[in-house]
Amino acid sequence: MNRKKVKTILAVVLSCCAVFVTVFVIIKLCNIPDASGAGVKVETGEVKTGTDHVKVETGDVNVRRVQSGPPALTVTNLDESITALQGTCSWTIPQEDGSFRLIEGDADHPLFSKEYMTPLEMKPTVFSSVDPLRAVLQWDRMPSTVSVKCWGEEDWENFDATVKGVTVEANRVDKELYGDVDAYEIKLMDGNYIYEVHAYFSESDSGSGDVYYGFYTEKYPN
Repeated sequence: MNRKKVKTILAVVLSCCAVFVTVFVIIKLCNIPDASGAGVKVETGEVKTGTDHVKVETGDVNVRRVQSGPPALTVTNLDESITALQGTCSWTIPQEDGSFRLIEGDADHPLFSKEYMTPLEMKPTVFSSVDPLRAVLQWDRMPSTVSVKCWGEEDWENFDATVKGVTVEANRVDKELYGDVDAYEIKLMDGNYIYEVHAYFSESDSGSGDVYYGFYTEKYPN
């Protein structure tokens, strides 16, 4: 076979490969949906899944949360306020059809969750009638019972300390002092401490169950 024939055959082979690649690219491009969602086939309908009502339409998905899980906990000391870290929970939500949805959440103990929490700064006060060590625990919906334990800062990440927390008394707030506020109050330890709050919420339309929360204090200046 002479050199001219070899060149001709190679040219034909390369041309065929180029055509194949071009056709492949065109096919792939035709199957890529644009930013508006064109080319995506989605069936129209409504689906009820647990605590969400999900409405699905062609080219668009809208999710509307109709019911949340356990209530968040806000901890206030004088003019300082933080949202506690929600941890382990066992939460039951009643459904419209009479059934129940169970949420089982497992989380690290507060002693191992410092990086996820915002400290509650304990600053001195000029108001002698206000106890600087008193903290208020408040939820959007009041729990039936509240219990609290605390550990010193030396127990951060100490596995042996998780069962040795000091019990902190939790009581309903004095409305003569706070006004018409429905909350619990606790007496903080004087220093840097880690707190675990266990709240039980009795049965209601928004759910019921046990929820644990965590927060820690830093005496100012730290």
